[in-house]
Amino acid sequence: MILVTGATGFVGQRVVGTLVESDYSVRALVHSRAGESVLLRDGVEVIRGDLLDEESLRRANQGVETVFH
Repeated sequence: MILVTGATGFVGQRVVGTLVESDYSVRALVHSRAGESVLLRDGVEVIRGDLLDEESLRRANQGVETVFH
């Protein structure tokens, strides 16, 4: 599982798309519900959280092997 932070940004969207096309398991950390709609791709797990919130980071990193930040 690869976690992508900033997944709704210009670079993040492309990283997520490339990873999905390459059949990687992808989890996207988004800050708001509005950001979730940008990631409507098959196989992407979306988690709402905040980089300043330790609990949401702990949740987002469960089972993750690699982080693209």
